Amino acid sequence: MKTATVTWIKHKNLGTYLQAFALQKFLINLGLENAIINDEFIVEKKPNNKLSIKSIAYKLLRYPFNYKNRRAYAKKIKLNSEKDEKFESFKQKHLIIENNHDYKYLNKKYDVFICGSDQIWSPRDRIFNEYFFLRFSEKPKSPMLLVLV
Repeated sequence: MKTATVTWIKHKNLGTYLQAFALQKFLINLGLENAIINDEFIVEKKPNNKLSIKSIAYKLLRYPFNYKNRRAYAKKIKLNSEKDEKFESFKQKHLIIENNHDYKYLNKKYDVFICGSDQIWSPRDRIFNEYFFLRFSEKPKSPMLLVLV
């Protein structure tokens, strides 16, 4: 049986990646095929925060002219870049990712879609996205509870 997991994978977060990895390994150990659908191009991006004159002035005054803050900001950017590279490396080595985003193709290829995280329904700081509710799928939906003993 071919399964596809619908979860966050574009968010580079340790919990996100560990959850995706653990669920995928569990399903594969059950003898099922599994791929995680890459949500990078599916998930809507948050709207940009409006830039106020106050925020622009703060950034201009804080970073370019203050050597200590400029160094800290540059270090933060470098650390984020290194972190992103490590997450990408982990994803390439340890996760099976489905990069096709055509819903008709996905419905034809996979027998079952699995929602992989409780966080995909969290309303806080997120824009509702029907993708996480499997609205793209023609397959029947039913609640399922999986308890590991």
